Amino acid sequence: MHLAACFIVELNMPYNDYKGTFFAQILTQFEFMSQQHGDCQWQTITHHCQDSYCELFNANEFICFRATYTELEHLNHLLKQADLYDILLNINKSIKGVSEIQHVLWWVNNRHQPDLYEVKQRLSHLTAHSNTQMAFTLGHPFDHINLMDPTL
Repeated sequence: MHLAACFIVELNMPYNDYKGTFFAQILTQFEFMSQQHGDCQWQTITHHCQDSYCELFNANEFICFRATYTELEHLNHLLKQADLYDILLNINKSIKGVSEIQHVLWWVNNRHQPDLYEVKQRLSHLTAHSNTQMAFTLGHPFDHINLMDPTL
């Protein structure tokens, strides 16, 4: 089992302006550290502006970071090293260039690479049901689950 992690960063300024902000530097540092860390199994970061994914997430422009990790502790360690952990837990804090940050975590089978539709489904589940084994946040993590369990 691997931990899927997704961070949706809705921008309130054009992407080219956002790239020079402090938060963009932190996210870039986190992306680089994840690439170098042996426990990050897969990752991708994408920028979306006026495409079908923007409609899906009801955002004009956003950045999506998706990755899978072998353990929650490894993700937490990387987030703390990049100074992202406190930002993600304190989502009401004003961040230049960012109007909203959402994150969601869930357990997946090895080698699974979640797409944006799955991310949206997990975020919707999180909104509707709060933290459960199917979708949770850093502040309320869940242990591995049996993905073959038909009751989930």
